[in-house]
Amino acid sequence: MKNSGRRKHMKKKTIIKLAGLCLVVAGARADIAPESFMNPPDSAKPGTFYFWMNGHVSKPGITKDLEAFKKVGIRSFVTFDINWFIPHGGVTYNSDEYHDCLDHAASEADRLGLEMAMKNCSGWTCSGGPWIMPEHSMKTVVWTEARVKAGDKSVQLKQPEATREFYRDIAVLAFPTPKNNDYRLENWIGKSLNDKKSMELLKMKAVQYNMFAPQTAASPQDALISPEEVIILSDKMDSSGKLNWKPKSGDWTVLRFGYTSTGIENKPPSDGAKGLEIDKMSRAAADVHWKNLLDRVAATAKKHESFQSITIDSWEVHHQNWTDGFDKLFEERNGYDLIPKLLCLSGRVLESTETTERVLWDLRRTISDLVYENYFLYFYEKCHANGLDLMAEPYGPGPFDTSRVAKLVDWPMTEFWFNTQKINQVSKGWSWTSQVVGGAVRLSGKKVLGAESYTRSHGDWTAHPYLMKTTGDRMFCQGVNRFIFHTSVHQAFRDDVKPGVTHGRFGFQNHRNNTWFYEGEAWIKYITRCQHILQTGDHVSDLLALEGEERAFRSFAGSEGLDLDGVRGHKIDFGEIGTLDELSVDKEGFLRASYKGKLLPNRYKMLVVNKASLMSVETARKLGELAEQGVPVFAARPIRTPHFTNAKRNDAELQKLVATYWDSGKIQDPNDVKQALDKIGADCELPDQMEYVHHKLNGADYYFVSNQTFGERQERIRFRQSGKQPELWHPETGEIEPAQNWRITQDGRTEVELQLEPAESVFVVFREPTAEKGGAAPKMEYHAGAELKGPWTVAFSRPFGPKKPQVFDKLIPWNEHTKEEIKYFSGTASYRKTFNLSAIPNQAIYLDLGQVDVMARVLLNSKDLGVLWKPPFRVNLSGALKKGKNELEIRVTNLWVNKLIGESRFPESGKIHGAGAWRKYAYQKFPDWVLSEKPIPEGHRKTFAVWSHYEEGGELLPSGLTGPVRLMEMSETK
Repeated sequence: MKNSGRRKHMKKKTIIKLAGLCLVVAGARADIAPESFMNPPDSAKPGTFYFWMNGHVSKPGITKDLEAFKKVGIRSFVTFDINWFIPHGGVTYNSDEYHDCLDHAASEADRLGLEMAMKNCSGWTCSGGPWIMPEHSMKTVVWTEARVKAGDKSVQLKQPEATREFYRDIAVLAFPTPKNNDYRLENWIGKSLNDKKSMELLKMKAVQYNMFAPQTAASPQDALISPEEVIILSDKMDSSGKLNWKPKSGDWTVLRFGYTSTGIENKPPSDGAKGLEIDKMSRAAADVHWKNLLDRVAATAKKHESFQSITIDSWEVHHQNWTDGFDKLFEERNGYDLIPKLLCLSGRVLESTETTERVLWDLRRTISDLVYENYFLYFYEKCHANGLDLMAEPYGPGPFDTSRVAKLVDWPMTEFWFNTQKINQVSKGWSWTSQVVGGAVRLSGKKVLGAESYTRSHGDWTAHPYLMKTTGDRMFCQGVNRFIFHTSVHQAFRDDVKPGVTHGRFGFQNHRNNTWFYEGEAWIKYITRCQHILQTGDHVSDLLALEGEERAFRSFAGSEGLDLDGVRGHKIDFGEIGTLDELSVDKEGFLRASYKGKLLPNRYKMLVVNKASLMSVETARKLGELAEQGVPVFAARPIRTPHFTNAKRNDAELQKLVATYWDSGKIQDPNDVKQALDKIGADCELPDQMEYVHHKLNGADYYFVSNQTFGERQERIRFRQSGKQPELWHPETGEIEPAQNWRITQDGRTEVELQLEPAESVFVVFREPTAEKGGAAPKMEYHAGAELKGPWTVAFSRPFGPKKPQVFDKLIPWNEHTKEEIKYFSGTASYRKTFNLSAIPNQAIYLDLGQVDVMARVLLNSKDLGVLWKPPFRVNLSGALKKGKNELEIRVTNLWVNKLIGESRFPESGKIHGAGAWRKYAYQKFPDWVLSEKPIPEGHRKTFAVWSHYEEGGELLPSGLTGPVRLMEMSETK
């Protein structure tokens, strides 16, 4: 989160310093230095969300939390203020005490060399608080209807609903009631961005909220309303709603249109911090929010080098379709008056299906532009004016374009979730989000794509680094290169309250009270090495895919997923249609993108436009120009233009372009994309259940290749490279070695044989020129030697383990032990044993631990050989072995699960709600000892977490060292 505004002079110094660490310069070429791969710079370290839960905030706790972050290698944190069904802790959000704690966090971050950001309001979404009155809240169009016939004596128009007692009239319209008065345009509620009605139907799963594909079928003739027959009667209604108008003949429908607050609030805020969300189309509303909260936050930030960013989290506040003066803004941008066409927002068909769809398209596009300009852009400008960066997760079912916003903000983010029951299943929605935001990062010349990482909806303490590894590696392959963990929760209680505070049921519990948190430093070092490579150089993509104009904007994938998903061996950058204005063709015929006048490095081999049934003349002309210059362009044949204004003229011009470019085959059918990619040849050809990503730096190529299974694999991978010696860079250890078995294929690619352990990933690097056509070496394998059998002396950490060391005659899982202190133990236990070695062998000796649940640190003769956090639990003993007596210590750490199940057998001194889907496992009242210095009552539970995941009788998890523990040698495969 290095600040791009107020500390430019310091940033320049930092970059020069890091360049010295990270790069080896040889003539005109600079590569990543092997030593910086082993020990990456701080800039490559991950960050974390840091949740302060409902007023439970403690300065000593903040200090300990941040010191813990520093110790394990977490570089940055984003403070959130959240509640999830826990009692209030006494520190009210936005109070003097709260801001004092915020200042303390920033001071400690300064001291520790950490970087800090803050969510822009209480709750995880979006921007609001108790200082936002209805007139500054998100707004939506509402209406009432009345049937009027000639001869009616009087008509009283009922006022539409007034959420939060706020309502303003827009207009009164009348039209002859069509014979088919019940007919409505397909998905009109979603297309009109009607928040009120969308929420009603969403509850019944009766509407696709964000799906705006135009209706192509004609509406029934007897449902159509003639524009010439629509009458504006706004001046005929008095303040009481009485309509002073009567039709001369026939049956008429009168609509009284107005707008009210959507009533959407920030969520889930701490007690006292709940309020309406600001109007996202109003800078005046944003000013109210800044005046009441963020101006003070910015003042604090200016005092601290560490405090660098303000954050907007994912959009979860639905739609709005009106703001003060929207009708005037609409007319200025679209060239026609929206008022006579308001009935399109009620789902009725004005003139024709096409006309109604055009009006609603203009409506959505105008709203999307205003949200961009008056919310995201304005926050960006306000942040920069205060020397801060803007970080954002620019997606969710809202009225804006994800790609456009992601290109704007300083630190765009995506997110991914982790489910222990569906480890390698990434939803279509999150796949879309990461790739679209990632494309925007690259199309705006940024280097870093952050991700809210490993979010869990069931944070039951079962997650650990090995289980999470394939998910994280998959996201690296989708372009993410900075993990921001979800989540590290502030531990405000005293130190013996464990596991302590959680974000209710959410998160993978990455805080200092988790059993494996400190041993997880080895996992974080792995992540940091990967991120160092992936933040350096340039991401390589073959294909540029732009979202067409069919829907006016796209902010979330929903169930649709990603267009062109499943293309193997190639990377795709996804962008919004505005990117067309910044495309050019270089001398070699490659498609290039620019951003703010700067030509970007990636060279695309083809262009695809998705969802192209609606297309503006300007877009079609630009696509044609690129096709004329030799760029392979793929787009479906457009049906018509999207806008209402000058529709006939524009459609005629579009059809001329269609005849020139589509009918001639110069612009190709998108169904032929995969065939065209096959002709190019895969950048990385690899088997199923493997993923890759490719970065380039000054002529050197770095391929991250991931085994997405939990089994060993031996595979031959082909890379679109030749003339360079392949190297293997191992991010788990930092070791670098030349690839032993490789060859140049007949088509000029390099094939490398990889032998991968379970869930292993490796960088295959091409940087050193070679005239060799391949290499071959004998395959090596491990051979078991002596088994280190019992007895083992095992000392369990206090306070949950036995006071005295235990003797294990043979290795068994703790959960199968007869002693309850061991059966239900959670924490770290030290296994000790001595063994004798008559001589030091010439070849390397390895220690293989067999089955470990879940992590182990190995020490031999007091030399720390590091933490093993994934299979194979094997370590090289070279340099630690000695002739004669050797003292071995293995420190094994398990999960919290077994202890929490064991403790559930004892009385609960707090009070759990015990009812309701969300509150069943939440505390209505904490135990007295948790919030005081009182001792834990005898016979009561000695653990405490704010969310109770487990009950008596739950299934215990395998824990401890099961082995067999063996010495091993490596030799050639026979």
